[in-house]
Amino acid sequence: MAAMPLLDPLVHALRTSIHARVVAALRPRQELLAGLPRPAELRAQQQALSPLLRELRARIEAAEDLQREDGPGFHARMTIERVLRRHPGAGAVLASVHLPACGGCAVRFDERLEEAAHAYGLDLPRLLAELNNLLSGPTPSSR
Repeated sequence: MAAMPLLDPLVHALRTSIHARVVAALRPRQELLAGLPRPAELRAQQQALSPLLRELRARIEAAEDLQREDGPGFHARMTIERVLRRHPGAGAVLASVHLPACGGCAVRFDERLEEAAHAYGLDLPRLLAELNNLLSGPTPSSR
């Protein structure tokens, strides 16, 4: 048992050496992280930018609609979100072809009408005709 106290200085020296190496290895990472914004700052920036991004998206969509040769109606390349915002009756048309949850679906901002029709085996020309018929008739709120 007398040999154990002789190892204490060696164990202490090893621990000190390992600690110094770990600290040295982590220092560049800590310096990198120190320059990054904190999550709360990022959330605040995101909240501040969200309304601006929505407005920009709406302006881009309006410009795209003006450039379309076939007018501002519904078309295959519209996102589901744009379809739902275009006319208050669009949700009912989508529900009639067995797409009732589009308004709450997370991919509605990215998925285009043509993609949804393909994924769910829908007749796209018929669906577009039904949606475009909404634009020629009275809105559901005025009926």
